[in-house]
Amino acid sequence: MLFYSSAISGLDVFIPGIILLGLSIGFLSGLLGVGGGFLITPMLNILFGIPYNVAVGSGLVQMVGTAISGIIGHRKRGNVDIKLGLVLASGSLVGIFAGTRFINFLRDMQTITINSREIVAVNFYISILYAGLLLYVGGNMYREAFHSKDDRMNGNSSVAQRLVKALQVPPLFHMKHSTLDSISIWVLLFSGLCIGFLSGLMGVGGGFVVLPFMIYALGMPTSIAIGTSLLYVLLSAVMGSFAHLISRNVDWGIVIFILAGSISGAQLGALLSSRIRAVLLRRYFVVLVGIAFLLVVGNVLVSMGWIVF
Repeated sequence: MLFYSSAISGLDVFIPGIILLGLSIGFLSGLLGVGGGFLITPMLNILFGIPYNVAVGSGLVQMVGTAISGIIGHRKRGNVDIKLGLVLASGSLVGIFAGTRFINFLRDMQTITINSREIVAVNFYISILYAGLLLYVGGNMYREAFHSKDDRMNGNSSVAQRLVKALQVPPLFHMKHSTLDSISIWVLLFSGLCIGFLSGLMGVGGGFVVLPFMIYALGMPTSIAIGTSLLYVLLSAVMGSFAHLISRNVDWGIVIFILAGSISGAQLGALLSSRIRAVLLRRYFVVLVGIAFLLVVGNVLVSMGWIVF
């Protein structure tokens, strides 16, 4: 049987395609320290027609398994700062549930009319948000990854790093494992809140936002940022999964098929990440974000009738 009939979305989904998507996302998760939600969610919608609310919920659930697999590999290499990951995740709880409520609001809008076309509201608005977020994150990382000759992430203090250091509001944390002398807990909690909102709303798990934050705002070494980012992805994905489960946005069949490929892919990615220079990892990440941006924008233009195949 090559197709799975999704009761939630009412679609027949090509099983080998879902497994291959999971394998690719798992590999990228282990290699770059991202949960893969910023790719899984739009790809489920673009390639398989899964509504965004179901893609977000199902993507977050599978991310739990993928992140666990990736963390195992990074933990063995001492690349996980547990203390930092826990503090960020604790700040995400309120944000995740707020983001989930907002996407449910968009889901209940059903359709909107643009250029005499009926478009699913949640798909259109989340696509626009994805495009903006991908452009912002990709642009910032491009400037750093392709214009820095220093493989060490904390070689030059960025504007974000200077801002974080200036906000020394007690209590302060000292995180030697991540080479952070001191950082205000309020900075971490507020950052977690914002990232958590994106996680609940867009199913991104926080990884592709947390990784640049750890690298460019906190000045963490790349290897530790990748491992710690995966820990945050795991914790936020667990919280986000619960929020979407009670909102009936999770299709367990899709989750299982994605996990079938992503778990083994994450182990392979974690193995290779320690063998690739930090600057190359950053550049791979930028290229990946750029591809995702083009796919999302293209899908929006097609839905609006501006591009016809």
